[in-house]
Amino acid sequence: MLKRIRTLASEWIGVGYRIVHDRLRAEGMVVNHKRVLRLWRQAGLDRRIKRRRPRIRRDPVPQLEAAQRANERWALDFLSDRLENGQPYRILAIVDVCTRECLAITAARSMPAWRVVAVLDGLALVRGLPDMITLDNGPELTSKALRIWAAANNVTLRYSRPGTPTDNPFIESFNSRLRAECADLWWTESIADANEMLGNWRKHFNNERPHRSIGRVPPSQFAKSVAWVNYRQPVSLASETS
Repeated sequence: MLKRIRTLASEWIGVGYRIVHDRLRAEGMVVNHKRVLRLWRQAGLDRRIKRRRPRIRRDPVPQLEAAQRANERWALDFLSDRLENGQPYRILAIVDVCTRECLAITAARSMPAWRVVAVLDGLALVRGLPDMITLDNGPELTSKALRIWAAANNVTLRYSRPGTPTDNPFIESFNSRLRAECADLWWTESIADANEMLGNWRKHFNNERPHRSIGRVPPSQFAKSVAWVNYRQPVSLASETS
């Protein structure tokens, strides 16, 4: 078993022992998670250091109810990284709050509002429009172009408070996994290389990686078992095809 744990840890770089335990269970192995933790530590794989952060008290905001249907609510945010030559680039990530699927990961040297709208339109054409998108107060996301798109498509934009990432916890949690399991592990020479790397990891995340909050199954599998919001085509594309 120790050999298999080492193999899974090398294949699933950046994950913890609980994900490895879920993979062992998926392979048909009956094993207690405490034993996996013991072997995990024995193999020297538990190297993460937890740092305590100061607690900042802020005024409470009304909490959203848990999303019950696919496409009911998307969460959106950016991540910054650098190419091998040191040039910075940005990553746009979008997740479905109900199914935990990563709907899109797109890398570009800059991410203006028109590019964000283009990604949303492309997603909505295939998947349908969401009822709501949660996002932060970055200049690209508070732009007139995005607000016009949301109003035209009857999509609610719910902005988090400045400096309060906990108002948009699902995308923040996803971004931590994206950075630990993908972005921080490899250098990329170009934007094309970055998009290829991110695309491969997205497939792995959606179709193979178990997610504990949805019953220890991959997001794509969970999405087949939940109800969906009725399909709505984006207005900009609907007008072009009519």
